[in-house]
Amino acid sequence: MNYRQELTFQLRVRGRSEAEIADTLREIDAHGLTDTALPSEFGSPESYASGFDQLKRQSPGRRLSALAVVIAVAWAVTWITLGLAWRFLLQIDPPEWTPDAWMISWTALGIGWLGVLAGYLIDKYKPVAETSAAHPPASP
Repeated sequence: MNYRQELTFQLRVRGRSEAEIADTLREIDAHGLTDTALPSEFGSPESYASGFDQLKRQSPGRRLSALAVVIAVAWAVTWITLGLAWRFLLQIDPPEWTPDAWMISWTALGIGWLGVLAGYLIDKYKPVAETSAAHPPASP
């Protein structure tokens, strides 16, 4: 992992927008230093990012993780509610195609964990767009 990728991740975790991250990376690139010289000039990516305020803005990965957890909970609640409704309200056995309790819980757990993992990987490895509103590309 190079300095730019790690700094991008740290800034995303702190709630910075993609435009702000692109501007920060552009400022660092303006110094013309190599990846090995950047830590001695700016400090570690974590320490450099700690100079930025923590915002309440959610990173793309955190939003995906939250969505996956909501879907997992909705999956489990839906099947549990259907099972209870069939047994106690309609007083019939659930159809053969309904998942067992262990399948409901493992599927919900899998959906949640896969979403959290995907969210982490998105925040860690998603490249930053090189243009921003503050520095639009020059017109020909």
